[in-house]
Amino acid sequence: MGSMPGGDVERDANVEMDTEATHVGPFEIEIDPRPETGVTQAQARQACAADGKRLCSEVEWERACKGPEFLERPPAEPDSANGFGVRAMGVRLLEWTSSPWGKNLEDQTKVALRGATRTAAPSHHRCAHREGVLADATADYVGFRCCAGPESAALYKMPLLPRGDIFRQRRMEQDQFRAIVAQIPELRPVADGIMLFNMNDVASVLARGATTQEQHPELHFTAWPIEWQPTRGEDLLVFVAHNARHDVVAALYEIAGGQYRAAYVMILADDPIPLALAYGDPHGDSRRRIFWSPAWGQSEGGSVIYTEDRRVVITAR
Repeated sequence: MGSMPGGDVERDANVEMDTEATHVGPFEIEIDPRPETGVTQAQARQACAADGKRLCSEVEWERACKGPEFLERPPAEPDSANGFGVRAMGVRLLEWTSSPWGKNLEDQTKVALRGATRTAAPSHHRCAHREGVLADATADYVGFRCCAGPESAALYKMPLLPRGDIFRQRRMEQDQFRAIVAQIPELRPVADGIMLFNMNDVASVLARGATTQEQHPELHFTAWPIEWQPTRGEDLLVFVAHNARHDVVAALYEIAGGQYRAAYVMILADDPIPLALAYGDPHGDSRRRIFWSPAWGQSEGGSVIYTEDRRVVITAR
């Protein structure tokens, strides 16, 4: 379900699941949306029931849209069928589903629409795109199609609200850390002998900058990886590490099932000196930034930033 975190700036982390595997049993779906538009969800339900069918759930809608190849987007032309033989999903109309918008949202009175109109933004023409509206809303660009067979019990899970602790230090053994690194192609140049720094290295970073933790009560310094949730639905793992030859500063997207994907990797070649991370008050802009440095308070180092356009970048001074 959903879109792949990392690299897809069209993904809306606030409302999309993170590629969770979801079981959907067999069902039938109409090839095209019905010609009736401008109907409420109840009217769409009644039209389907009159033919012995039902509204599709949004899980079923997305499964049909992705086709047997699990494509991110349906064919761009409304008359072109995907691998399941279904047409015009996400390229002609918004379509009613039988599903609630999401029980984790504050407003539970809405239901889920899927699809998009011809003139919608490109990000809306993805199979994972979803919108929440009141069930009695009507518009000439909102239609529906019907399904048949037992309705899937699978429900779309909204991402949880950001944790109270936006930053969490994560202690892990070196073997556990290396198993994560082994998943990331961008880290292969430094994977041989890679190790996390330790808290003695943090003391070295502060000493090199001629400062102490007590002089910076607004900051938390660490050598452990940081689990970071800058916004709803985005979970990242940020760390500094080294091998015999290189340092690395990296941010990884955490994906369902214990998998990771690179958000941004910076390799500091032939410069294996201790590095430390620091983070501050998780309110306002501070929640979108983690600092890294080899000498705190000096001109070296930089930041890991979650940008307004939902990208992760690592800067260096």
